[in-house]
Amino acid sequence: MSNIFRILIVDDEIDMRESLQELLTREGYFIDEVANGKNALEKYSKNKYDLVISDIIMPEMDGIELLKNLKDIDPEVIVILITGYSSIQGAINAIKLGAEDYFTKPFKAVEIKKVIRRIYENKNLTQRNELLTQQIMRSDFPEIIGKSRVIRNLKKDINTVADSNVTVLITGESGTGKELVARALHQTSLRKNTPFVPINCAAVPNDLLESEFFGHEKGAFSGALKRKYGIFEVAENGTLFLDEIGEMPYALQAKLLRTVETKKIRRIGGTEQIYIDLRLICSTNRDLKEEIKEKRFREDLYFRLSTYIIFIAPLRDRKEDIPLIIENFIQKKRIPNMIIPPDTLDTLMAYDWPGNIRELENVLERILLISKGQAPTPDSLPADIRNANHLDSVIPDTTSGKILTLEELERDYIEKIYRICKGNKVKTAKSLDIGLKTLYRKLNKFAINI
Repeated sequence: MSNIFRILIVDDEIDMRESLQELLTREGYFIDEVANGKNALEKYSKNKYDLVISDIIMPEMDGIELLKNLKDIDPEVIVILITGYSSIQGAINAIKLGAEDYFTKPFKAVEIKKVIRRIYENKNLTQRNELLTQQIMRSDFPEIIGKSRVIRNLKKDINTVADSNVTVLITGESGTGKELVARALHQTSLRKNTPFVPINCAAVPNDLLESEFFGHEKGAFSGALKRKYGIFEVAENGTLFLDEIGEMPYALQAKLLRTVETKKIRRIGGTEQIYIDLRLICSTNRDLKEEIKEKRFREDLYFRLSTYIIFIAPLRDRKEDIPLIIENFIQKKRIPNMIIPPDTLDTLMAYDWPGNIRELENVLERILLISKGQAPTPDSLPADIRNANHLDSVIPDTTSGKILTLEELERDYIEKIYRICKGNKVKTAKSLDIGLKTLYRKLNKFAINI
């Protein structure tokens, strides 16, 4: 068997556990076995299995309750239930709850081997399809890492507008990768073999911006000892990327608008109108509509620049991409066999990343330096990430002036922790330091359902 397929057998009868273990080990599967549902939950939480085979009738926690709890831990878990009592209704209930199959004792070895072989082959096929999909997603724009819905939509936007010559406005928070998207637009366009010229409008002193953009003639002002070509001329036939366009002084915006409309520039101190042919892409982390209301950005320029708007979602809205981003970062650093342990990854995933990918990569640089080739622990993370415990989201709002009852506070607190744990009851109970049964009772009492 080419891939290790891990199976957990759960049965209070030792003879059944041993016979199944012997049968399935001969087939090439990796087998673990436990005597009850409680131990099965603990083992599954630490070591994820490809398949769980469980008896239904067991003391403390029966197979149906185990199935429900496993689904809370991992909705994708595959479970086969076995019972010594033939019951059509039991089979229907098990399937409704998400069981893959249902066997009645005594069962034939050939039947269970056939079912497990089907599950094994389907799982391998799914993994191959996921790998192929990931490779396809990466092959489109290898520097844009992720497989979340927002990243798929972002790549569709790039493909939609890449071959056109329309002006594109890229919006998003600082550190989300706006220049990366601009470069992807350029590399996918018909201008890919021409210059890509980026300029950060916030990084150039205001008194030099006009000269940087339009150039100047010799003697145009004090210190102009020779002719200077502006970025519009430098980017001729290529793509000009104006990063943080919202930082451009209001007075200069009128000249930019005229250039966009006429496709002509005039150097400072010059008289000649120079025709330019380029693709203009702009970006901003500001709300330009709000800037327009505050008279800090020209509305007519906004309409010219926003022919097509591409929004890049913040990292907190696509946390499922974090493991891929980390994996790609480690590969770029050429660190062999580096693994981020689950507890460290969980801590990284819980943080909201106000600095987005730029902040994440800075943190990764830090922990790789501190860990010195060893698996980084949560202690290697900065304090603000280690201590990020979502206090803002669990402290109730008291600004309304209403004093909440203790019961209302309890309900709000449980619901918010439940949402933080994404509906995972086992994690919620652990976070609240209460038992699962107590959590179920309180969820029913407060009618909490997400």
